Amino acid sequence: RLCAIWQEVLKLEQVGVYDNFFELGGDSILSIQVVSRAKTHGLNISVRQLFEHQTIDRIAKSESGRARVSDGSIAEDCILRLNAKSENINVFCIHPGSGLANCYGTFANQLDKTANIFGIQCPDRISEHRTNEFAALTEIYATAIRSIQQQGPYSIVGWSLGGTIAYEVATYLANQGHEIAYLGIFDAKPFTQQLVRRTQKAKYWWEEISHNQNLAFEKLEAMETDQLVDFIADIVAKNKNKDNFEDTRDHLFWTKYLFELMKTRKETSQGSLDMDLFIADPNEEYSNQAQDQQAYGWEKYNTGTINVIPVSTTHSEFFHDGQNTELAKLFETRLNHLR
Repeated sequence: RLCAIWQEVLKLEQVGVYDNFFELGGDSILSIQVVSRAKTHGLNISVRQLFEHQTIDRIAKSESGRARVSDGSIAEDCILRLNAKSENINVFCIHPGSGLANCYGTFANQLDKTANIFGIQCPDRISEHRTNEFAALTEIYATAIRSIQQQGPYSIVGWSLGGTIAYEVATYLANQGHEIAYLGIFDAKPFTQQLVRRTQKAKYWWEEISHNQNLAFEKLEAMETDQLVDFIADIVAKNKNKDNFEDTRDHLFWTKYLFELMKTRKETSQGSLDMDLFIADPNEEYSNQAQDQQAYGWEKYNTGTINVIPVSTTHSEFFHDGQNTELAKLFETRLNHLR
């Protein structure tokens, strides 16, 4: 039955049990469709299993159990192995605003000999679970990490919104008495500034796409999530961007969903963690910035050492395939200090 589901989702005439889902054209969005359709037929698989095992044969033979702590059934589905298993240290990568961790895939492959890379995905994105406040999400992510590695020292990183969340998860684990060996923040700001930046970006975005819609930004902001997503998706369809319709709709929904969830947190936790802050510096202007702007305001919340590392790329291209080689080398150098 799973072969038939893959055929339907991938729009192929035939799929075998040894065919690789992603080599056939599958992606993160299609994987969610597979899981959803499988459930309607009584097949209980997760997005994590699909990413980790990739063929029907390997999914069928995979272990059904894993060491769990409290709320493990939800936390387990958050974990996505991104490279080959080894004896190296574990590094946990928190998802950005999309809720998915597949953006770290190529980056992870380049670190095969350095670290086991695990993605942490939003449970609300990959299952029917719904989180009411950000504090609960932090606990779920900490539980997910501990389902792979029961004790510290832990290495945790995140890009964009994922970096903001990574800091919260690391602080939570540290407050529970666990050692944080490494915290890497990829071009992310503390909560308060993230909210401000997202509001500014949203305003620009909405104004760009709605200048012919006769709707003020305030009216767009007042829309409920579903209403707003449908409105933007309709614009995408009218502009005949049919190929990107589903991706755009999903991205809009989950970015706004997580944005609303962030509002329940409002303020970044106070902590004392040493951290690497990789910042986007496409024009190599970092050294010209005012001293109080160089660490994105993290020094207001974190009393540990903040090591700022400029990267010659833009925020949106941090984990694009062309950028991954340089970033992986920088990151590998930093991880080698842990050995």
